[in-house]
Amino acid sequence: MFRPSSRDRALAPDLERFMAERAGAHIVEVNSSHAAMVSHPDAVTRLIERADRGTP
Repeated sequence: MFRPSSRDRALAPDLERFMAERAGAHIVEVNSSHAAMVSHPDAVTRLIERADRGTP
């Protein structure tokens, strides 16, 4: 699972999407900077919990 940040300035969002798709990752996007875990902790927590359960 992967979470690109649509307003990331450290890594280009298009590059993040390309790498995630190439890796076959499940993609969930948030409207955030590079630090999505700080600005959207609930969304990141849900993503981690889904990964732990093995559900897409």
